[in-house]
Amino acid sequence: MSEYRANSSNQLGLDVMEQWRNFGALAQLAEPIWKGALRCNLELTALASRRAQAYLALPTTVQSCRSPQDLASEHMRFWQVAAAHYAESGKSIMEAWNGALSAGLRATESAAQVERDYFKFTESRAEAEAAEARKQGTRRAA
Repeated sequence: MSEYRANSSNQLGLDVMEQWRNFGALAQLAEPIWKGALRCNLELTALASRRAQAYLALPTTVQSCRSPQDLASEHMRFWQVAAAHYAESGKSIMEAWNGALSAGLRATESAAQVERDYFKFTESRAEAEAAEARKQGTRRAA
């Protein structure tokens, strides 16, 4: 019984070590995506900061208006600046995600180009023997 436990724990230890070796490769594949997410969050934080400053400055600018035309022009300027901020941030966020996802795609494509051995199960036994005979260069009578 103790021999079984020793072998099973040893196998478990080897399995865990193999998973940790693969973890580094997976982390490197995910790095561009994480960087893109961080850039996106940074841009969203900057947008929130710019818009909060604009909203906080709004009462002082409205207070300085002397006529309805000044108020209308100030209102129009506020929303034009808001639209420019949102457009600029949207562009930066899309660039961040585009760069992250294309870099992640390139990394996974290069990792996926490992040569693999595939089995084909659709052929019959006679077809398999004929293919093996062709590989060996010999012929077999039917």
